[in-house]
Amino acid sequence: MIKLQASYDDRIKVKELGAHWNKNEKYWYIPDELDFHLFKEWIEPAEYERLNQVSTPLPLHDFFNVFAKGINLPNYCYTVEGDIIELHDFSDCNFSLLTLVDEHKYRQPLQIKIKDTLIADAAELLNKRVRITGTIHFYNKSGTIQLWAMTAPEIIGSCSRITEMQTLAQSLSKQLPNNQDKKKLLARMMDDQFSMIGIIAPPSSRGYHDFLNHLKPATKKRFDCLNVREAFSMEGSMDADFITEGILRWNEYECCLACICIVRGGGNPEELCAYNTAPLLTAIAETDIPIITGIGHDEDELLCDKMAALNAGTPTGVAEKLNEFANAKLKRDTDRKYKEEERQHPNTINWYDRCKLFEADNIKLRLENETLRAELEKAQKKGFFKRLFGF
Repeated sequence: MIKLQASYDDRIKVKELGAHWNKNEKYWYIPDELDFHLFKEWIEPAEYERLNQVSTPLPLHDFFNVFAKGINLPNYCYTVEGDIIELHDFSDCNFSLLTLVDEHKYRQPLQIKIKDTLIADAAELLNKRVRITGTIHFYNKSGTIQLWAMTAPEIIGSCSRITEMQTLAQSLSKQLPNNQDKKKLLARMMDDQFSMIGIIAPPSSRGYHDFLNHLKPATKKRFDCLNVREAFSMEGSMDADFITEGILRWNEYECCLACICIVRGGGNPEELCAYNTAPLLTAIAETDIPIITGIGHDEDELLCDKMAALNAGTPTGVAEKLNEFANAKLKRDTDRKYKEEERQHPNTINWYDRCKLFEADNIKLRLENETLRAELEKAQKKGFFKRLFGF
């Protein structure tokens, strides 16, 4: 809001331009959405010049410098409590930067600057829930608010992510998969009537594309891989509710679904907490369709991996497992075909001997090929007349 120096005679003109009248203070003003340049004659020259400077485009680093000069943070002490999820060691500058979050809101972090003199080893704070007292400062180089610690942080316990995982693991220990679940997965993979793979993954993610790119042609021929978003026109972020709903939707395809694959690339540990919620874990445990997970990196520990019939570790790992299943199915079908052929024609060479014969022929042809290549290289070294007349 910009206050105008408009007289009584100017009231009609400024009103037509869009200015508003403040009844309590008795003055005309410009709403934020209007262009102040239209009211130049009613704005004080110094104020108009300042407004023009503000509206001039600035490089980002200059913007933070200008912004830092205009704010005046109160010199109060604040005590905050949260989980330390990242640590950056600046030992050459005698301090460390910690990232503090709460309730897994990793997009709303608070940076903690702590001097090395306050703590012997800042690394011991990683994945801990702490209570820290300090003052607020604006760091203009990155445009972030920082809390500068005044005392050593108080460790309350493990971070919320680990505590919640331990509690859930204990409550769901009786629902962990057994060998029967893995046998069921293998049986469906080898059965022709189960010809579809249900995928739950962000379609535009790198992990999903890695998964698709590592599927071999034989696997794509054996299974029709379909993303849940395409199958049911589902929309929304890849959170726990979305994944749970996806599992329930895929259960409608139980008659032809070999398995459900939950695929996602790596990410922030707090972001991956979506795969450790009770409703999702219950849905995985109760579904009749075997589930394969490939979430994050091999070192990420997630409860959904423990609940699944098979944990492949990564999206690429899921693709490799499906390739193995498809190859095993192809080999079994081929063996059955030749055994049936042997049964109908007992006098023919059996499959094992036939493979040995093919292998021997392959070795013979390879040797002949090497001999011909050597003769060709020798002939190329000869001159034109020697090759022409054969001497």
